[in-house]
Amino acid sequence: IIFLAGSSLSQDILAQPCNLDAEVFTFIFNERTYHVVKENLKWEDAAACAVTRGGKLVEINNQQEQQAVFEGIANASIVPSATYAGEYEEIAFVWLGGNDLEFEGDWAWDGDNSGGGLLFWAGTTTGAAVGGSFINWGNDPDNADNQDGLAMAITEWPQGEAGEWSDLKVSNDLFYVVEYSTLLNTSTPLTQTNLVRIFPNPAESFFQLENNSGFDITSVEILDARGAVVRKFSSPSDNTFEVTDLTPGIYLVKTILNSGSLVISQLSVN
Repeated sequence: IIFLAGSSLSQDILAQPCNLDAEVFTFIFNERTYHVVKENLKWEDAAACAVTRGGKLVEINNQQEQQAVFEGIANASIVPSATYAGEYEEIAFVWLGGNDLEFEGDWAWDGDNSGGGLLFWAGTTTGAAVGGSFINWGNDPDNADNQDGLAMAITEWPQGEAGEWSDLKVSNDLFYVVEYSTLLNTSTPLTQTNLVRIFPNPAESFFQLENNSGFDITSVEILDARGAVVRKFSSPSDNTFEVTDLTPGIYLVKTILNSGSLVISQLSVN
């Protein structure tokens, strides 16, 4: 993931109802661009604005993308009080691309609000994932008072932890995350491989970072599938990191450069 603070879109790309002056925070994961848009909109308006911008409200399909989106939101310098949901006192959320507007209890990824989309959950809190779909609910969905929009909590809340999903009334005015199918505004692809490359990957006893960014690495963190930091290295000297005592699995490597950029790449440990 590459985070680019303070980015914006030109007026040529956008049309109403989008606020052209809304602050946008950009990050890149798996060669796709994502925008955290600091504009307070109802779910359906956020979906329409996402389409106007050339994307859709974000669809999260696995744990790695979940963690990437959560990291993107966490690095967007959001003031929680700017995106509170009405159902909860002083709890901040951002809109994601799911809803059950078409049929109550049938949760679908429908980030362009076309009325279709891939079903990922059926029922309420006692329901089940559809077809092995990835889910990250808190103690939800409970459909309290017709809550039909999917949101991610960015602070702890009565029903769960920061990063977990909730069903909220679509009338809430919240920030939102837009996902694009490609990289935007880059003549040379800004991918993990040409900024900071991990090798060998998969790793068995160690891995190295090949730093092509032009900036010094100030710290490196290894996160497990739950997003917990399992290793932290400050000012590494030779960019070689041992993983012999890590449980085999998938990890994220967070590399912080002295430019302020943050790059997150996926690492497999055998």
